[in-house]
Amino acid sequence: MVSRLALPILLVASLVTGASPAQAVGAPSAPPPGYLTDAQGRAIVLHGMNSSGSAKISADAMPWVGPSNIAAETDRLGSDAVRLLIFWDRVEPRPGQFDENYLNAVAQRVSWYADNGVQVILDMHQDLWGPSLSGGGNDGAPAWATFTDGQPVKMQSNWGLTYLQPGEDRAFDNFWNTTGEHPQLRQQFADAWRHVAARFAGNPGVLGYDLFNEPWDGDSSSPGFEVNQLAPFYQQVINSIRTVDGQHWILVEPQMYGTIWGWPSTLPPLSDPRSGGAHLAYAPHLYPWLIMTGQPYTGNNKVLTQAALATWQTANVTEAAQLRMPLVIGEFGGDGNEPGAGDYLNDMTTMAAGSSDGWLYWSDDPGPGGLYGRGNSWSALAGLLAQPYPRAIAGTPVHWGYDPGAHTLTVVYTDAAGVSGPTELFLPTDKFTVSCGPGCRTSWDPTRHVLSLAVPQTGGQHTITVRP
Repeated sequence: MVSRLALPILLVASLVTGASPAQAVGAPSAPPPGYLTDAQGRAIVLHGMNSSGSAKISADAMPWVGPSNIAAETDRLGSDAVRLLIFWDRVEPRPGQFDENYLNAVAQRVSWYADNGVQVILDMHQDLWGPSLSGGGNDGAPAWATFTDGQPVKMQSNWGLTYLQPGEDRAFDNFWNTTGEHPQLRQQFADAWRHVAARFAGNPGVLGYDLFNEPWDGDSSSPGFEVNQLAPFYQQVINSIRTVDGQHWILVEPQMYGTIWGWPSTLPPLSDPRSGGAHLAYAPHLYPWLIMTGQPYTGNNKVLTQAALATWQTANVTEAAQLRMPLVIGEFGGDGNEPGAGDYLNDMTTMAAGSSDGWLYWSDDPGPGGLYGRGNSWSALAGLLAQPYPRAIAGTPVHWGYDPGAHTLTVVYTDAAGVSGPTELFLPTDKFTVSCGPGCRTSWDPTRHVLSLAVPQTGGQHTITVRP
C-alpha cells in the first residue's frame, strides 16, 4: 500500500496545477495508449481489488479471503481482476532456495479466482523494504538481501516516514547498486521472478506480473533514478521472466516519490523480447495528497483534489504513450468514513474510464477504506465500485464511459483482425435495454451479471449503449 510521507512542502507541490476541476471529471484529453488483451485478442478493462493488506502480517502470508468471499465479490462488484500480493521474503527465504509450499498456496488462490472468472496479477509487494526493517511480517525482501551497513532504522508513528531513516535508504541503495557493494542483489531478485514465472507460465488464471511495488529511490536523485537505476532493473527482470514465460503481461510502476500525487514520471521505454509484440503495461498508483492524508472531499479540498486528479491523468496518459504501454491504475483508495468519499470515488472512476484500462482498488480488507465493514458486511464503498463497465471488448476500443447521472454505459469500438469471442459487459442490474446494431445477439448471465454481445463484424465502427 502507499506510504504516507507527511512532508508539508510536498503538499504544496502536489497541488500546483493549471487544470480546472472540470477537467478532472470530464471527458479525457486523450485516449489510453493501447489496451491489455486476453487470449482471444479482446481488449480488456480491469475492475477489481488488491488482496490484501492482511497478507503482510498473516502467518501463511495469504490474504484473509476464501472462495466464498471471492464469489460474493465477483457477483456484487463484477470484479474481473485482482492484484494478489506475494513477497520475495516468502518466495525465497534463503538464497537460491524457493518455498514451493508457499507457491502452492499462491496457486490455490489463483484457482479460486479463476473459478470465478477473475484474472490474477501477481504483485511482488514491499513496504519499507522488508520485514527485517519494518518490525516483522512478510512484506518485502528477505533478511539475507538486506544490507543497511550499520545505519539505523527506527519505525516512525507515521509509518511512511520510516522511508527517510538512514538504514532504509541504505538498504535500497545497496539493492539499486548505487553503492557498488552488492551487485548480485538485482540478479537474485530477477532469478526469484523467473522461478515464479516458470511456475505460473502455463496458468490461464494469471494475467501478469507486477514487478516491484512502489519503488523507493533511497538516496538516489530523481529523475535520474528512473533512467539510471529503475529502467535497467526492470529490463533485467523482464528479460529473466521471458526466458520461461513469453505470454503473460508484465506490469511496471514508476518511482513512488511524487508520482502517486501526479508528478510526471521519467521512466524511459522498455523492450519486451517475446515474439508477437510487447506485453508490457504501465501501472502507476494514484493517491492525491489530501485523500492520502485522510482529508474530506468537500469544499476547497475537493477543488484541489479534482485539480490533482487532472494533473495525474495528464502526466500518466502522457507517460504511458511515451512508453507505448497500456495504462492500468494499480492502486487507488481512500477513507470511506470521510465526508465526500462517495463523490471522490465517482470522480476518480469516471476519470479512469476514459484514460486507462481500469483500476484495482486498495483493498478488499475490512475497514474504513476497504470493501467490508463490520461483520464482513459490504461497506458503503462497495455499491459505488459496482459500476457498469466492459469486461472485454471484441475489437479496438475508440471510447467507453459510464454516465452515472443518466445511468448509461456506452462502448464504441472498431473491428480488429484476429479477435474472437463476444463483448462482455458487467451490469449490476438485470433491468436494462441495450442497443448494439443490426444482427447483434445477446446473452445474459444473471449470476455474474454479465451481458455477452455477439456483434457481426463489418470492418467498421460499432456503438453499444445500455440504459435502464
